Amino acid sequence: MKSLTDEIITLLQGQSYPVTVKRIQDGYSNLKPVYPTIVIHEIDNRTHMAILGKEYHSKLEYQIDIYAKDMVISGEPTLAKTVVDGIGNVVDTALQTQYGFTRTVRTRMPEGEDKTVSRLTLRYSTLLDIQNDITYR
Repeated sequence: MKSLTDEIITLLQGQSYPVTVKRIQDGYSNLKPVYPTIVIHEIDNRTHMAILGKEYHSKLEYQIDIYAKDMVISGEPTLAKTVVDGIGNVVDTALQTQYGFTRTVRTRMPEGEDKTVSRLTLRYSTLLDIQNDITYR
């Protein structure tokens, strides 16, 4: 079983976003929220092919949640949904270019606790050849 979570975090930390992203983190953190932020969840990592107990391929699925609040960019008031969309476009391009992930979901989700926060959810799936470190659509 191989996870790409740490690699995805490193990849996204190296991207240039339309605004400064304050934090990029694994989904299992108790850090106090800061905005905008990107949260990566590995939501599926299951064996796709194994021979004699050795795993060769894994089916991986990742959820990327982008959170933001309304902010001022270059002196202009900007809606949070515009901020998350801009960040989401960069994330989408990076994941599809680097890994060839298939995006299965792109949707705005309501943020239950704080109505001033906009949330964009992206989900991706891929088949990982563990032996050769190659992803397939």
